[in-house]
Amino acid sequence: MIGHQINKNLLKSKIKRYRKIESQKNILICSQPFSNKNFFLRTIKNFFKEIFKLKKEFNYYYRSHPSENKKIPYLINKFFKKNKIKINEVKSKDLYKDLLNKDLIVTCFSSIIVDFAKINAVSNKPLGMILSLMYDKELKFYYKKINRLNFLPFEKNGLVEVISNPAEISKKIYSSFSRSKHQQLWLKSKSLLNNSRGRNYKKLNKLILNLI
Repeated sequence: MIGHQINKNLLKSKIKRYRKIESQKNILICSQPFSNKNFFLRTIKNFFKEIFKLKKEFNYYYRSHPSENKKIPYLINKFFKKNKIKINEVKSKDLYKDLLNKDLIVTCFSSIIVDFAKINAVSNKPLGMILSLMYDKELKFYYKKINRLNFLPFEKNGLVEVISNPAEISKKIYSSFSRSKHQQLWLKSKSLLNNSRGRNYKKLNKLILNLI
């Protein structure tokens, strides 16, 4: 759980057990409790409209949040069907299993960003990329209102790539699949999270606890 001691051996065993090599790219959407708000659905749609323009074959996955509006997975699925693209709803109770084997993870400001950083930190090679979609005006207003912050702490710690402007979507999508980006995220995760007694780790945990 967030804020708890990292069990490195447990995470390493999950990486060894679940990680597979697949030729097709995998994209995972991670929802949040506020997803009953219209801006979440709008944000997801705007992002994936750009993904679809790439005309590439991806495997799409959606991980719902236990507290989200139950209509959201249905509406997401409907949107993908309209574009003649299949999306798989993942229902595994093992979060780390879902985060592994994904080339790109998409969320807004979920603490899942740190969960991904944890497994990246103990992996012997980069796992993938994670993008935070923070370009919708209503979403940014909501975030500022509940967290009293104008920035995303995870971005300042180098654990996520943030899209803060719709004009950046296409560029960030292309770069998110580059090996150099995966390498940067992997090294940053190791630097921040491998030393549980380190100053950076304690600072990061404090930030996380303030956001959940």
